[in-house]
Amino acid sequence: MDTTTKWPVAYYLRQLISSASGTSADAGDAMQIASNIKSCAMVLTSAPIICIYPFIQKYFVQGMMLGGVKG
Repeated sequence: MDTTTKWPVAYYLRQLISSASGTSADAGDAMQIASNIKSCAMVLTSAPIICIYPFIQKYFVQGMMLGGVKG
């Protein structure tokens, strides 16, 4: 994709992490910044799933119960 506005969130975060690991700051500071960005990226990608799952959990349970019934 040519424009950054059309990138998926996961790809944008991957680009952000890779650019942060190549900074020209001190080695210790660069490692700290890169680890902070990685942590934020993990939270940002998992937060929507964690927030939506309680509302759609009943459909997963119904599907498992329906698939488990034999006869």
